Amino acid sequence: MAGQSLLSESALGWSIFALVFLVILSFCWVYIRKYQSRQESEVISTITAICSLAIALITSALLPLDIFLVSYMKHPNGTYKEWAENNETRGQIEDTVLYAYYSLYSILLFCVFLWIPFVYFYYEEKDDDNINKCSQVKNALKYTVGFIIVCAALLLIGPTPAPIPNSQPQLPSPSSHPPAPTPQLPAPIPSSHPPAPIPQLPSASFHPQPHL
Repeated sequence: MAGQSLLSESALGWSIFALVFLVILSFCWVYIRKYQSRQESEVISTITAICSLAIALITSALLPLDIFLVSYMKHPNGTYKEWAENNETRGQIEDTVLYAYYSLYSILLFCVFLWIPFVYFYYEEKDDDNINKCSQVKNALKYTVGFIIVCAALLLIGPTPAPIPNSQPQLPSPSSHPPAPTPQLPAPIPSSHPPAPIPQLPSASFHPQPHL
């Protein structure tokens, strides 16, 4: 029973993904053919543009599918459904989605760094009338390798962090500078007049009065 539920739920998720795939492929075909030049269009360049755009959009569409499969394993209260209670079952679904990620990203990297540059340089060399097919392919491969080297150098240099300047001011060490001299107060000016005597207050002694 759990196996049948697993197949039905997985089939539902991948059916939605297949439908989205067909919609994306149709959109890419119409989009490329609409904005493509009719006079300078080539079969290989057209197929390359359609496939590359479709793979990029399909890779983006894989993320909602992943979220749908993970959320569909649980009930609204947070517990797993009967077909997803087994750890192996959940592991199979997660591994399938993970392999799909790896496959699509690998194809996308191949198109970005190898196939699209090669097709571009191939048709750039085709403009020369005095060049044969073998030389055309050879020059396209040469420029593609140069493109890969430049991209690899930029990717290696880009993540290198720049040194961060120290924003705190550097305090001088005590040994590098002598201590500042203590300011001396000026000496008092001697006066030519003697100091005034301090007035003496009368003593407050008690004298008894004689009785009459």
